[in-house]
Amino acid sequence: MEHTESEQSSRPENTKIPLEFRLAHLGIDIASVYPKVTAQQIADTLGVDSNLVRRPLKKYDIETETLFHDRLQTYHEYYPQYILELIREEKDWREWYLTLPERMNTRQVAEAVGRSYGWTMKTLAEMYPGVRQQEHGHRSRLYPKSSVKKLRDITFATPPDENWPTLPRLVEFTGRDREWVLNRISQTTIQPEVRRQVITGREFLYYPPDSFDALKEAMEQRAGFGGDWLTASAIGRTLGRSDKWIKKRLEETFSDEGETRIDDMGVERTHYPPSTVNALRDEIAETETYEQAGDWATISTLERNMGMHAVTLAKLMQQIEVESETRLDLKGRLKEHFSPSTQELLAAKVLEIYGYPEAGDWVTFSKAQKIIGRSAGWIHQQFQEHSVVPETRLDSSRRPGDHYDIAAIRMIKEYADTLDAGSMLSVNDIIDITKRSRTWVVSQLKSIGAQPERRFNARGHFVDHYHEAVIDEMKKATR
Repeated sequence: MEHTESEQSSRPENTKIPLEFRLAHLGIDIASVYPKVTAQQIADTLGVDSNLVRRPLKKYDIETETLFHDRLQTYHEYYPQYILELIREEKDWREWYLTLPERMNTRQVAEAVGRSYGWTMKTLAEMYPGVRQQEHGHRSRLYPKSSVKKLRDITFATPPDENWPTLPRLVEFTGRDREWVLNRISQTTIQPEVRRQVITGREFLYYPPDSFDALKEAMEQRAGFGGDWLTASAIGRTLGRSDKWIKKRLEETFSDEGETRIDDMGVERTHYPPSTVNALRDEIAETETYEQAGDWATISTLERNMGMHAVTLAKLMQQIEVESETRLDLKGRLKEHFSPSTQELLAAKVLEIYGYPEAGDWVTFSKAQKIIGRSAGWIHQQFQEHSVVPETRLDSSRRPGDHYDIAAIRMIKEYADTLDAGSMLSVNDIIDITKRSRTWVVSQLKSIGAQPERRFNARGHFVDHYHEAVIDEMKKATR
């Protein structure tokens, strides 16, 4: 398995979601002890049919306990009360899911699932091979909105990170470089595992907790002294090249020649033999006959700046006159570079072919979300209710994509600000004030006929709130 800090892809064939994995996303410990509630009590609290409650309960194989109800003189199935939070989130998510368009592009699916664009694109390509539809007048992949549900289940089916450390955490623990840690890990039976970060839902490689002990033992061992062998930093100083350039060349060509030795400071580091230094010196002498990149750009730079694939750029270059020559890139490598005017010529050609306007006052969804400051699901729902439709425009890097009218975004921002809870109280707030159980509070609110209003709580969740006066009304009702 490749050792990397980038987001990993985990697509189990069977996306059965263990209950403890699902609860970890809510920050709930499955071992916690809570009072028991019936499916009907959960349904009454959320204001839904009890059948809608039992569906997700069956999905996660939640064990019930059959107890005798004294007042009703019958037996009922009881669930741990923390299941209420799970059902609440499932209900809210379902309501938001119904607002999604029937067909979605990769970026829309990534935003809905809360995963990176790269992970989403790769996963969708494997789930829907060959899917290709028309969108915005050019060929682009579109997927059914059910793909959002499938990718969400895949995320939840991955074990949470718990106390497993990432590679950067192990590097921090040892005080050594990344290569040293990976080298020591490879000499053990320890295997990293793709796990889900509870807070963000994204997946990364994590290492078992016993990695700390294995690395601590490795740090206590001593290796041979450096001698005339040099570290990467020493090679850079010797040859007059940056650490980044030296490190890249060593990884590309001389990774097998490195050996762990002790430097002059008594610290274990990877050292390289004199033959490696001589080979790099010869390579530098050969490249010094070429000019530096300057304002000229490689194809990868044009790819990044314009957000277009190299193959597409190459086809566009065939339709315009571009000047290119071999130069040294910023890392000292010989590569084909294109003249400073190339990007401007390509941008003009893209506009000519696709006819996309500049972004102007229009903003991307990510920018709109930063302005509004609410969840993606709530914002998409507002877009639908206010008929806010995106337009394909060119961003600052000349890349086409969905943009939204800034006037509509500001209108929704103003509306969102009016929905802050203020002095209104959520059910949790009332529980804290009255020091009574959730079941009692919900029952009292229902008995006095309190009408909830949807507001944003301190955590940014759009939930039911009640006016402060309900506290006095509840006290009067119980006298």
